[in-house]
Amino acid sequence: MYLSFLNRKEKIVFLSLAYHVAQLDQVVTDEEIKLIESYKKELGELITEEELISNMNHLLELLSEVTLQNKKIIVFELIGLSLSDNNFDESERNFISKLCKDFELDLDYMVQCETLVLDYLNLQNRINSTVLV
Repeated sequence: MYLSFLNRKEKIVFLSLAYHVAQLDQVVTDEEIKLIESYKKELGELITEEELISNMNHLLELLSEVTLQNKKIIVFELIGLSLSDNNFDESERNFISKLCKDFELDLDYMVQCETLVLDYLNLQNRINSTVLV
């Protein structure tokens, strides 16, 4: 939704985090795969697998250089990914909570994002059941 605000390095970091979050609960669902594919399109740039960063310490180091606004975008989008399979797993929740702490974001921000994403998903389901019936 807001990924176009990120610069190229931040997009690589975000996509690396997205793959990491999708794998945290040991089950990568079709919904998560579809959303990651959607993220790739939204990023507007080709990011190869070779560019992805698997070293979490390196990712956290790069994240320290990200602006507050873009940190909020990253957290918001990762919460959306976590909720895409209707299961915000404890491992996903703990990881994103740690990111918020590392980003010096109040945990209320995480709760607000979760509420907003759930509201959005519910509205999308209502629209789908009206329009696509």
